[in-house]
Amino acid sequence: MDTQNTPIHVRLWDKHFWTLAISNLLLVMSTYMLIPIIPMQLKNDGYTMSQMAIVLGVFFVGIYLFGNISAYLVQRYRRKMVFLISTLLLFGCYWPLILPSDKAKILISIILFLLACDSYKGHFTDYRN
Repeated sequence: MDTQNTPIHVRLWDKHFWTLAISNLLLVMSTYMLIPIIPMQLKNDGYTMSQMAIVLGVFFVGIYLFGNISAYLVQRYRRKMVFLISTLLLFGCYWPLILPSDKAKILISIILFLLACDSYKGHFTDYRN
């Protein structure tokens, strides 16, 4: 039986597509809802207009710059390794926030960051060459 020229119809609008589309919609909505909320909250906390502009500028740089960098890393390297390293770095940055003293926070964050960088430095090899 010659199936090479037989068209195969794959349903696009299945459960996985709808889950992905709805999760992407909720992520984008939550991100863009922060744009009017951040200045209102900063104004209520007593920040100046220039400080609010700096915070929104950092917010936009964080959204667009790191989005492009992460898209490049996912295309260039394995998706799983990019996820693991970014999760370790994020955990290393947020874990010290729950520690009791400032010196312990700084010390633990530096140690975790260096361990995360050192343990995965050999995994970023270009396998296409």
